[in-house]
Amino acid sequence: MIPSTEMPLIECIGPGTYKIVDGWGRLLPFVALLQVLAYCNMRNEIRSFALDCINEFKITNTLRFSKDVARWIKRRKWHPDQIIKERKDGSIIFKVKLQGTKELKWWTYHWAPYCEILSPPELRKEAKEEIRKLGRVYAN
Repeated sequence: MIPSTEMPLIECIGPGTYKIVDGWGRLLPFVALLQVLAYCNMRNEIRSFALDCINEFKITNTLRFSKDVARWIKRRKWHPDQIIKERKDGSIIFKVKLQGTKELKWWTYHWAPYCEILSPPELRKEAKEEIRKLGRVYAN
């Protein structure tokens, strides 16, 4: 796998170190220690990271806003780490690094149906399931 030049999916901060790992990996159980196997942008190689040594992590969340609401998203600073890229069709891609996704998920619901969660895949799947359930509530 070739490392991404875009905003990484996960940033890990450990004691005295700062590592950026690309958005793939696997949890490895080693003698009661959980480790994640991922590409380290600092060392330019695949490495294992002990989860108990990671003090902080941030996950990159990527959203697409339609042209219908893009102007309102672009005119405000929602988060210090946000990156907004305009697209030819008038929509925008909004990226932000956060420690969690719960608040972001609820924020995206405020912009429905003009906002689509692109990543992380787990958040997209969770939102899709909740929206499907909501559809059943209003089906009758």
